[in-house]
Amino acid sequence: MKFAVLTHSASLFQLLNENFMDNAVRCQLFHDDISLSRAMYREDFCAIFIELRCLDGNSAVLDRRRCYADRRAPLIVVGTFNDRASIEMAYAAGADEVVIAPYTGPELAARTYQTLRRFGQGTTPLDDDCVTVGAYTLERRTASILVGNESVRLTSREFAIAWMLFSNAGEYVSRRQIAAAVWGSTEDIIGRTLEQHIYKLRKKFGLNGLLGVQLRTMYAHGYRIELNGAQAIATCTSAVPQDVEIASHGVPDQPRGAACCLAPELRRPAAAPARVSAGAPYKNAERRVRANACRAPCCRRCRPGGAAFRRHRQGAGFPVRWQRHCLHACQPLRR
Repeated sequence: MKFAVLTHSASLFQLLNENFMDNAVRCQLFHDDISLSRAMYREDFCAIFIELRCLDGNSAVLDRRRCYADRRAPLIVVGTFNDRASIEMAYAAGADEVVIAPYTGPELAARTYQTLRRFGQGTTPLDDDCVTVGAYTLERRTASILVGNESVRLTSREFAIAWMLFSNAGEYVSRRQIAAAVWGSTEDIIGRTLEQHIYKLRKKFGLNGLLGVQLRTMYAHGYRIELNGAQAIATCTSAVPQDVEIASHGVPDQPRGAACCLAPELRRPAAAPARVSAGAPYKNAERRVRANACRAPCCRRCRPGGAAFRRHRQGAGFPVRWQRHCLHACQPLRR
């Protein structure tokens, strides 16, 4: 097994190493939450120890644990708690077990293994595994999203970003938080990649306010999910007929352009395809061959620069024996 330890105390890390050495447990030391967040993406830890003074509500480690529920290791907070409020704060931040100093090595090991057994049996309660904002429902355990009654497929990182935004609806989530939690990096490095993921979320979810939910961007603040109200959701849902095919983002597909706003009798009829006469003169052969070459002709020799094209330029014309093989360019050129 492998344990991750986020602490600035050398004595605490040494105590953990001494108590878990006999059970083939390797402890890995981290000095900041960014490095631990990167390691959580690459490696699977059986438990995570965080010293109380390193615990922050906006920590990248806590954000990553909230986003990736399938790779969620138990979190054990160790430190000196002055009052009941500080203990409740640790549990509210996402701690699964709290060890109050002063403590001994056997006590720390016993609490750790008890937490691991509780996680192995699946008895750890998670009350925030489902988030519903308007017509959008996110299930963290299954990493699935429902828009109305339609399921939208997302990648793991797209779902992680969506979970951070929807679980903090009405509040701005900074680019730094998303970069640290999802990529374990800084916003300067993955800024362009983050913008592309935000664009994909807007496109897949239709977060433009039609379903009552809008994804807003504010400079120097980040991104925020805004709920316009249930009235917009009811109006949009009732306006969709039953026989209209619904797209993946829950909005019916409609024709685009100015023609869709005109009455059927005022729309311009579709242009009929041009017909080429079988007795077309040879003076237009070069132009037709060039046009047909752009539409993938059937015979390579009829392309501009081919053998048949060079013979036509010399006045020899197209051989009749090639016409049964090339119907795209040669057949209209028969005398």
